[in-house]
This record gives sequence, C-alpha cells and structure tokens, in this order.
Amino acid sequence: MKFRIATRGSPLALAQAGMVAAALTRAHPGAETEMVEVSTRGDEVTDRPLADIGGKELFVKALQSELLSGRADFAAHSLKDMAALTVAPFILAAVGFAEDARDALISREGAVLRELPDGSRIGTSSPRRTALLRARYPGLRAVGIRGNVQTRLEKMRRGECDGLLLALAGLRRMGMEDCVAEILPVDSFIPAAGQGIVAVECADAGLAEQAAALDEFGTRIRAVAERTFSARIGGDCHTPLGAHAVVEVDHVRMRTFLEADGKMFYAESESAVDCPEEC
Repeated sequence: MKFRIATRGSPLALAQAGMVAAALTRAHPGAETEMVEVSTRGDEVTDRPLADIGGKELFVKALQSELLSGRADFAAHSLKDMAALTVAPFILAAVGFAEDARDALISREGAVLRELPDGSRIGTSSPRRTALLRARYPGLRAVGIRGNVQTRLEKMRRGECDGLLLALAGLRRMGMEDCVAEILPVDSFIPAAGQGIVAVECADAGLAEQAAALDEFGTRIRAVAERTFSARIGGDCHTPLGAHAVVEVDHVRMRTFLEADGKMFYAESESAVDCPEEC
C-alpha cells in the first residue's frame, strides 16, 4: 500500500506533509508514502498581494487538482488556507497536528511591538494581522510582504521591513522559534480560523476511511467552531476576521473579531459540546 500526498514545495509545507506521512504509516504499518510536490502561482509570484492573484485558495486548488487527476491520494493543507465550507467531491478526512495558534513577531533588532518606534514597517500579507496591528499599534505601519518564511526573512534582512508577523505554529514546525521576539496573546491578537491545524483532504470515501485515525476529536471541534464563524460572516482572503476556539471538556469558548467599514467588532461566546463517552 502506498499513499501519495500532494503538498507545496516550501519547507513548511513539506514539514507538515511529513507529519501526515508519518501518521499514516503509524496507522497503517507497512504502508509507504510518496510526496507529490506542487508549485503554485502563489509560490512563484511573491511581489504582488496574494488577493490580487487568486487568494489563499490558489494553494488549495493546486493540490486539489492532484486529487481530481488521480496523481495523489491525499492533500496536506494548512487549514487556515482552506475555504470555510468543503465542497464535493472533496472530503476533509482529518484535522489534527494542532500547534499553538498564536501569531509571533520576528524583528530585525529583537524588539517587541511596543518597543518599536512610530513608523516602523511590519511585514504581513494578512488583512487580519494588518487590521489588528492598526488597531493595537497605530504608530506602526503594515507593509505587504509575501513568500515562504525564508523568503520573508530575507526581505526583512534586505531592509524591506523592520519586523514580520507570522504564525508561531509554522516557526515551531521548522525549528525556528528561537527567532521569535514576541508571541502575541490571543485576547488582543485573535488568530485566523484554523491557524496551527493541518488538514488532510481527499476525494474518495474509501481513502477518507484510511485517514480517519489521524482525526483528532478536540481539534475537529475547534476547527468546526472557527470555520462556522468564518462561513457565517462570508469571510474570504480579503476579509479581516479572526476566530479562536478553546475546547474544555463539554463546552467551547470562542473569541472572534471582524473589521468592517473601518470599525473593529469583538465577541466572546460559549457553547456546549456533545462528547461521546470514549473521548
């Protein structure tokens, strides 16, 4: 038995696909895995805003095409890149490998956000991070910086920005947490829906059963809560919104925010979870 896993070729994407491959071989002893590396326009064009060339779904659709063509059995995604609703024939077979959902700052001099002088340029390609930075640190200036983590770091070293806002999860998965100057708290910097979660997608019900062992109950509940908020808002790659859910035994607490018409809207909610006895 061989499982072919579609993935982008960036170091972070390959690290996440490697986690999926290792979990599949643990669940199916003796199985082999093969990486199917895909290059996308979003990876190749890094000097234009991602929203201008198709948004984050560029990455997802490129991997989905490998599933539809039969060249891959599974696709490994960052869940935050995926649309809030999964459309047939695709199946969100597993969500798991949850890492810390918080954002992190890497700065040229190791300073935290409150220490940076007014006018400092903070690199990010995220409307969510841009909106939160503007609301929390109005003296700082968000500038568009795209590319994989290594590309962004190189742009910062060349002086294109004074700091970078990135997902802590990705930095940890690449062993780069030592570069972090500040980890931003979720109560003031609400993460993206699905941030820090790896999704395993397929287009075949039989394959979905093969990946079922990779699904984590608590992570699935968190993912559903966050993605449901995004779906109800109608959020896409242009929408500055965040959602962060915490699963606690029999209930879920969630913080959310949305920027609309130049105003920031925050909310907190709590809902019950029907947990099967075996969980």
